[in-house]
Amino acid sequence: MEDFAFVNHIDPVVYNQFRSAVGWGSLMPEQIENILKSSICFSCVAGGKTVGITRILWDGGYTAYLADVIVEEKYRGQGIGKKLVARAIEEINSRMKPGWKVKIILLAAKGRESFYGQFGFVSRPNDHEGCGMNMFLEKQPD
Repeated sequence: MEDFAFVNHIDPVVYNQFRSAVGWGSLMPEQIENILKSSICFSCVAGGKTVGITRILWDGGYTAYLADVIVEEKYRGQGIGKKLVARAIEEINSRMKPGWKVKIILLAAKGRESFYGQFGFVSRPNDHEGCGMNMFLEKQPD
């Protein structure tokens, strides 16, 4: 089994490559710079190559958003995604003060809900919460 290292960083070019590889499309460089600057980022590296990434956005209080959990296809099934998600959750936990509550939310890719369930995430809708929703905005170049 290959040795994996986990680092608190995502290279901007690699980030765009991972997005494209899973069909999310690439983003503008300035957008990526802003995304990574405002996120807590983790990468998994094997043999000097990034093979998995995740990031989490947190307002420093109550709400955090787990985003972009992506593992290169040939490295899937080796526990990399689990370790990346666990590290992101632990990072939030380590920054919390006694008595705090933080709600971590995510949008799971279709069919991946059970992956997140192992960490305690609950699917919506359920008896207490309605359906999650999202919206995409796109501004066309001038």
